[in-house]
Amino acid sequence: MGLVSTRPERSKCVYRVTKIEDLINVIIPHFEAYPLLTQNKCNFLLWYKVVQLMSTKEHLSTSTSTSTSTSTSTSTSTSSSGFSIILSYYASINRGVSSVISTAFPGIIGADRPNMVVP
Repeated sequence: MGLVSTRPERSKCVYRVTKIEDLINVIIPHFEAYPLLTQNKCNFLLWYKVVQLMSTKEHLSTSTSTSTSTSTSTSTSTSSSGFSIILSYYASINRGVSSVISTAFPGIIGADRPNMVVP
């Protein structure tokens, strides 16, 4: 499961899992059992939503109904393409949207990030 590759020019190794089944059955359960404690947890929660969309093939749709909620707000329902929803999650993860993506898909609005409470 997965592939490890080295990037000597950047002095790092990368572990990549590309099968949705492996993400759902191995990677996600691992991080649910051993949760991240920093802002990475928020990134994980948004990434998990992307995996859910992809597992149901909603990322391929032109119109998707979604419900969003955070621990401090109520659920709201919107209609948008699955790919647009993924772009909104991407805009809210780590450093946000790159200039290349921003140019290709102008007007991306980031999704609400989950609230993070550090124990």
